[in-house]
Amino acid sequence: MDAAGTNPDYHLKSSAGTLIGKGTTTEAPAEDIGFDPKCITKTAPTGTDVQSWWLYSIDYDYIKSIGGVAQCFHAKARSGAIDIGAYAL
Repeated sequence: MDAAGTNPDYHLKSSAGTLIGKGTTTEAPAEDIGFDPKCITKTAPTGTDVQSWWLYSIDYDYIKSIGGVAQCFHAKARSGAIDIGAYAL
């Protein structure tokens, strides 16, 4: 994955051969939530309850521009082999 950019990308890199297609259907949901990574941004959050190791914040401006939090998710049926990781490749 590449978490170094402004918006983190949690898709597996093609070089992650030990993870791609190696998952099982046991307890795997039939639908992928389809999270839009632009809904979070690489900016250290501020506030009194913030942990020093947090790197990302909610991008409220982006979320407003797309019509609300619900638009950060685009559920769809999974297809193909299941990867071990956050998202399918």
